[in-house]
Amino acid sequence: MAIKGHFESVISVVITVTIVIGTLATESVIYSATSTNDFGPLAPQIITFPAKDFNPPLLLQLTYTAFIGTSLVPVIRVGPENFDWFIVSD
Repeated sequence: MAIKGHFESVISVVITVTIVIGTLATESVIYSATSTNDFGPLAPQIITFPAKDFNPPLLLQLTYTAFIGTSLVPVIRVGPENFDWFIVSD
């Protein structure tokens, strides 16, 4: 049996973005947001969000990690990813 034509269903997906200082999901959360979006099953999506960290710990090196999850499908993160930071401290 052959199916011809273009078929695209829309899927409602909940996306959660969490940014922490460090590399583990259990570390200090500086940003978290949840959004429900309607996506095509294979359509790449660009997601932007603002995150600010005021008065971060005074360390020689700060590591920030973004954890991104969805309600229905696995996330395939395709680069480039970009973090732009402006850190302010006393």
